[in-house]
Amino acid sequence: MVTQEEIDKIIAGTIELGKTVFATKGDFNRLNEKFDLFFNSLEGISKQLKAINDEFPILSYRIDKHDKWIIKVAPNIGVTYET
Repeated sequence: MVTQEEIDKIIAGTIELGKTVFATKGDFNRLNEKFDLFFNSLEGISKQLKAINDEFPILSYRIDKHDKWIIKVAPNIGVTYET
């Protein structure tokens, strides 16, 4: 992540005496590494969300099935069950 100190250095380098700052190959490599880390993090988050979205309908179905079973069994054991 770019820090405030790095931003200040960039601004100071471009404004001070009208200097032009050129990015070096190293600058692009560091930026590329930071983007790689960022996109890897996003990919990990999206995989976790996909897993959650895939599991949700299954869990919902199971809960509904249990609920129906409880509704059917409750009167037989003398329990009042309200949904």
